[in-house]
Amino acid sequence: MTMYEQESVHDAVGAYVLGVLDEADASAFEAHLAGCDICAAHLEEFSGMEPMLAMLAEAPAPAPPQSNVYSLP
Repeated sequence: MTMYEQESVHDAVGAYVLGVLDEADASAFEAHLAGCDICAAHLEEFSGMEPMLAMLAEAPAPAPPQSNVYSLP
């Protein structure tokens, strides 16, 4: 497993908590979780935060700034 793949699997904790991983990815993450203290700690931190995380995931993206916002008169 490359360093990128290791970082990527650690980043999957939030997606796992939200339940957005497909079955294969969830199974792979659970197998990783069994031996990863980092992900286990993150999973514990996120425990009970599903509603807040879901709200953030559904929040609309901020509007891009208007081109004249920073223009001087």
